[in-house]
Amino acid sequence: VPELVATLGRHVTFLTERGLLERRRRRRLGERIEALVEARARVRYHGKVPAARREEILSQVETRALTPAEAARILYEEAWPQGPGDEG
Repeated sequence: VPELVATLGRHVTFLTERGLLERRRRRRLGERIEALVEARARVRYHGKVPAARREEILSQVETRALTPAEAARILYEEAWPQGPGDEG
């Protein structure tokens, strides 16, 4: 165990001296922030677009009346309408 602790210590020193530890931390923080934004967007989407509407659009994709990209655009616009004063 002492050898493992020493090896880990040397590795942390190596990462710190080269700025790699800070880059990793920054990357993880960025990923966490994006995950939180995505979670909030998902909550808004589910709150603004009823399940029945989502199912209706999904059925249209299944029958190829809409492409997945068209469905996504429609649902996005319903969750985030571009009205006056709405920043999108």
